Amino acid sequence: MIIVVKPRPGIILHNPGNFMRLIDAEGSPVVLSGYWQRRINDGDAIVVPETSLPASEPILSETERPGAPDLSAPQAAPVAQAVASGGTPAAVAPIAAVDAPNGGA
Repeated sequence: MIIVVKPRPGIILHNPGNFMRLIDAEGSPVVLSGYWQRRINDGDAIVVPETSLPASEPILSETERPGAPDLSAPQAAPVAQAVASGGTPAAVAPIAAVDAPNGGA
């Protein structure tokens, strides 16, 4: 559920999805989560009616934001891909030898 929150006067609210981004004083759309519910309960965040949000501001989910990874199709890990194709993953052997006591001897 998307809600619009703004910080209580005198409070600076960070977006937990991108901690460098601050919540606007006029209000920013966020996904209602435990984090935001606690901020609302504590009085640090105020819920703003969505009608006061400018129509030009897009509401982006965590997966729609710029630079977010594409999670629409599951990706197999490179090691799993190598094993599934019948090969031995080259990256695993040197790591095992390095981590072994006495250099694997």
